[in-house]
Amino acid sequence: TDSKAEDDCTGGYEEWIYVPAELSSEGEIQVARYEIMSSAEFVMSEKLGLRVVTKGDGLLWMGVEAPEGYTSVNSRAVKVPVKLSVVEGGKAIVAYATISKDLAGYPLLIDPVWTLSDDTTLGRSIHTATRLLDGRVLIAGGIDETYQVTNTAEIYDPLDRSWTTVAPMPSAIRSHAQALLHDGTGRVLITHGVGGSIGRNAFLYDPTTDMWTPADPTRSQIGNVFLGQRSVSLPNGQVMLTGNHCCTGRECHIYDPTTDTFYPCQSMIKHRLQHTLTVLNDGTVLAAGGGTLNPTSLISNTAELFIPNTNSANPYVDGSWMSLPNMTSGHFDHDAVLLTSGPNFGNVLICSGADGSTYPGSYFFTSICDIYNSTDETFFRTASIPRLRQRSGTGNGGDFLALIESGPSAGNVVAAGGYPATYATDVFNVTTMTWNIECNLLQSRLRHQTVPLMDGSIAVFGGQQYPNAQSTRNVEILHFTDNDDDCDGIPNSLDVCPLGGCGVVTGLVYGDTDEDCTFGTAETGTSNVMIRAEKQITGELRYGFTNKNGGFHLDLPAGYWDVSLVESINAQEICNAPKMYSVNALGGTSGLDFQLKSVCGGTLTMTSTGSLNGTECNGFPYRTPCPGSNWRYCFTMIHGGNVPWKSIDFTFAVPAGMTFFNYHEPTGQNGCGFTVVSSPPAGPISIQLNPQGNSNALDGGNACTVCFDVAVNSIPPGGWTAIGTLSATGPPGLDCTIDLSYNETETDACGCDPNDKMVLPEGCDEVGTYPGGRLGYTVRFQNTGEGPAKDIAIVDPIDPDLDLETMALTGTSHNPTEVQVGEGGTLFMRFDGIDLPAAKNDYFKSQGCIKYDIDPDALATTGDVFTNKADIFFDQQEEVVTNEVINTIGDCPLLPKSSSSKSSSKSSKSPSKSSSSQDVPVTVSNKSTNNP
Repeated sequence: TDSKAEDDCTGGYEEWIYVPAELSSEGEIQVARYEIMSSAEFVMSEKLGLRVVTKGDGLLWMGVEAPEGYTSVNSRAVKVPVKLSVVEGGKAIVAYATISKDLAGYPLLIDPVWTLSDDTTLGRSIHTATRLLDGRVLIAGGIDETYQVTNTAEIYDPLDRSWTTVAPMPSAIRSHAQALLHDGTGRVLITHGVGGSIGRNAFLYDPTTDMWTPADPTRSQIGNVFLGQRSVSLPNGQVMLTGNHCCTGRECHIYDPTTDTFYPCQSMIKHRLQHTLTVLNDGTVLAAGGGTLNPTSLISNTAELFIPNTNSANPYVDGSWMSLPNMTSGHFDHDAVLLTSGPNFGNVLICSGADGSTYPGSYFFTSICDIYNSTDETFFRTASIPRLRQRSGTGNGGDFLALIESGPSAGNVVAAGGYPATYATDVFNVTTMTWNIECNLLQSRLRHQTVPLMDGSIAVFGGQQYPNAQSTRNVEILHFTDNDDDCDGIPNSLDVCPLGGCGVVTGLVYGDTDEDCTFGTAETGTSNVMIRAEKQITGELRYGFTNKNGGFHLDLPAGYWDVSLVESINAQEICNAPKMYSVNALGGTSGLDFQLKSVCGGTLTMTSTGSLNGTECNGFPYRTPCPGSNWRYCFTMIHGGNVPWKSIDFTFAVPAGMTFFNYHEPTGQNGCGFTVVSSPPAGPISIQLNPQGNSNALDGGNACTVCFDVAVNSIPPGGWTAIGTLSATGPPGLDCTIDLSYNETETDACGCDPNDKMVLPEGCDEVGTYPGGRLGYTVRFQNTGEGPAKDIAIVDPIDPDLDLETMALTGTSHNPTEVQVGEGGTLFMRFDGIDLPAAKNDYFKSQGCIKYDIDPDALATTGDVFTNKADIFFDQQEEVVTNEVINTIGDCPLLPKSSSSKSSSKSSKSPSKSSSSQDVPVTVSNKSTNNP
């Protein structure tokens, strides 16, 4: 800009950055660099753009998007994508242009003028928000951020958190009323409100055609002024409108969509505006509170009930009002919701607003909540709302109450925001009849809209900020399934993002066999590949692993992150490798694909699943081998590559002190079909696997399991060592030879704890002394409760002296739905929908495990100690804490191994270490109370 216009940013000249042809090469090139000359830092946010926040208070200062880039090819303007990256700890931004091969060598023009960006297309308050039949939400009208009444409308889709601008309303209005027609059409009725003047607006919006049409164009039966009006959808598809800011204030009208006509109904008994209107389960309508215009402009504590005339062909047009006993307090500009569960099912919760003082003069907020008893048609006072609020605003000032419709908190009522511009979020428990103080909103607001979504979350749209009363574009989604105070839907102990505000970043890792850099129908995802996310400003690290199909899922806090693969011998990346995505976490990002060179790697793991007989452990069999019992070893082959395995041979070396007597193949798709080659009781047992029918092949990303049953005869010196080896080859013409082995030594004898932690090597003394090197951890879990466990989660804090980037998942008994390493190096693994049966119903299927290997930090030295224990969550029960295992780097003394256990457990672990003698160890009853 020129110097004269510099202060007010008006007029002046527009500047462009010119990139000459010789600098325009294929790939990413730097085209601009911006430095911050104040005490602020850049933080990545929505729309692949930036937010600038002050360091002092963290409040939004400015929102910007990436500049635009253009080139000219054959006199035709071509847009070039430009992205931004934060560098130097948040003190500078670099803009990169991506030049395709066909655009290389042409000069570029970069427009450095940035535009403001935020959550939605337009800030608004005193608007309406209507949930449509398909779960989307229509936002219409209101006051925008320039303090102007708007006719714009948009639709929010909660599935992908996206906004779509739709056709504008015929008139700009605010403080209007809305109702979703219950006639099956999905249309929305908008009535009255304020525009250039108070008018008789009535529009219908059809989301299937994206069109607004007048409702009853003549409106001969409807009054001129309808401010402070309320509207509700009726069970027969009609809409009731009541109240008024002027005239009699007792108006009542019925809109019939079948005739497109407004009909007058019997006037209310009392004058009302800013009241509540609630349809009850029997079809009657409750009008409660509000302000009266005559004779003394008082806030009302009165209520009345509209009773439809069931003998009439038009029961609501011909219905009548009946007076009710008074509420315990006056309520004006309050909110109300019909309760759908608990001891007050079918009753109405009426809360807060202004009390019974004079209006429109000085009046006070109230925390009082009343409940209307629909059975005896009376009111009684219930627990007061913890933090005062009211709708605030002439006409439809906004809603602060919303009903949670699904999930474990279904039926409870949320109060979010409200006048005077509060952050507060409180939840009314319909069972205990009490309020709980929950999370604060990230932004205070009033005159907003609070809408229940189909998934049980609550959406808070727009509203005004304090103290400038400017409308905000901000949208917040609150979840109430976590029983803590952050409203993100996850208990803090299981929370990858305990402070909320996370976005979901997803992608796919797959073997690109034809190396065309696209995912073909014949190609498969690669499991157990480690994903690394590094936050650009702070350097914070998060990790995840791909699932059996190659997909990954990361919950990342707000900000810009660089996402890449962790280097692995089993993951040779191709296609512009090494690839790194710079993503904005807050809005969520998908489609991050990584291509791998064809590999045929995999892992072999083993699970010692438990005794086949006996009831020695609180009614269940032993969890570790015990002389006189029968034992089962299960080996799982996990194909982590993408070239099918052929001619798979497997050998099981029977541990000393045991004899083989039976095979076991798990039922379902995870069982390995096989042909026995040889099976002497002392071993080794040789079989040829046939995991996928006659093809004798195991495809990439798949796994299968085979089990061997043995009799435990004695405790050999050093314990029982089970060894499995696998060999396989790929299809003809592909260089693929597989040789895998797994061995594990069990030294605990006659143990009982069904939920425990193990480490290999165990070490030679109480502190697990070992010479250093890789550690293998196993977490075993079992449902010893009365019924099935639907969901299981494992939270495993990794010792800070272990190197997270060397972690490798070596086996899981079930396919996890999510594997992430959160802040501080805590492993989170979820098995949603595992439906683990109770041990008393199916002992073997009631068990599960996870296994992983990890290296000490490169700087680890003699004397360093590594400890580890895990928390296991069965559904909503309290966590079960495993024993703690310990390892210390050092030299083992030339002393006999101690016979005492080096572990302790909150869940009463009871194995004892065995010496080489035949002593029978003492066990105690298991006290674990998971999933009672």
